[in-house]
Amino acid sequence: MRIEAIACDEAGAARISAMTGPERLSAELARRQRPDLSLVASDHAGDRACASVWWHSVPALEKQTLGIVGHYAAADADAGVAVLEAACDTLRARGATLAVGPMDASTWYHYRLVTWRSAEPRFLLEPDNPEDWPEHFARAGFGALAGYHSSCCDDLAAIVPDTATASRLAAEGFRLRTFDRARLDAELHALWEVSCDAFARNFLYTPISEDEFRRISAKAATTSPPELTTIVERDGRMAGFVFAYPDALRAARGAPVDTVVVKSAGVVAALQRHGLGQLLFDAMIAGVRAVGYRRVIYALMHDANVSTHFGRDTRRVIRRYTLYSRPL
Repeated sequence: MRIEAIACDEAGAARISAMTGPERLSAELARRQRPDLSLVASDHAGDRACASVWWHSVPALEKQTLGIVGHYAAADADAGVAVLEAACDTLRARGATLAVGPMDASTWYHYRLVTWRSAEPRFLLEPDNPEDWPEHFARAGFGALAGYHSSCCDDLAAIVPDTATASRLAAEGFRLRTFDRARLDAELHALWEVSCDAFARNFLYTPISEDEFRRISAKAATTSPPELTTIVERDGRMAGFVFAYPDALRAARGAPVDTVVVKSAGVVAALQRHGLGQLLFDAMIAGVRAVGYRRVIYALMHDANVSTHFGRDTRRVIRRYTLYSRPL
């Protein structure tokens, strides 16, 4: 097995994209994520595995110097382990003390591996991977760093809203509304500001520019029904949001599109213990029911996320994901 270090320029990004699958990682996105180096494992049959590494502009983790391993794909375990070993050697040589992956640049993009599945089919925009990839990471010396899950509520009528919290917040001047497409520019700017503030303390968070936020958010914001983005504000200033979209993959399977996927939610840090999360959750459920959906999937949540408590008794876990690390 030959390991080749390549730049993620136009040709290198196209090579990486061909292995990961362009629908998951386009060549344009691979370049935009700016890895410090990309690695390809190949043999007489051609390219067998790939990974990219980042050691500049990486997340902070107490007492560690992180290196990130992402853009991972492998046709077989031997090639996968070889490219992961090469990635760790590269990061160690650059001063990293802990390799974390798989993560494509940051938590704003594709990261984690599916490590447990129920019979519930894959939902729209859910990351996926071959069943054996977690074993590749285990064989290369990686262990679990963090756990995540997706859960589903099949009966929205079972969720009882917190009317006392809603009344208190209304008396304090908080107001709910939906996304306003007529003010797309202003709405995206406010969502970026709130997201940066709300997520800044999240595990392995790194900042994102407003231009990049717009690139990864604009399509979803303009194609998802505006009723599925709930916003809370006071004095005309956005204080939090919850964003959901229809699970259009159900139509491809011949099933009714009766399910929405809750993709992200955030409340500005100064108000995170004020009840706005509960208010947004209840308003989102009411809005989803009002436009005819009957199921909700809460996507890709960190196991310790406080949002997992909202409607907890009405949820069932449908998928688990793992982010890995290896001491260097």
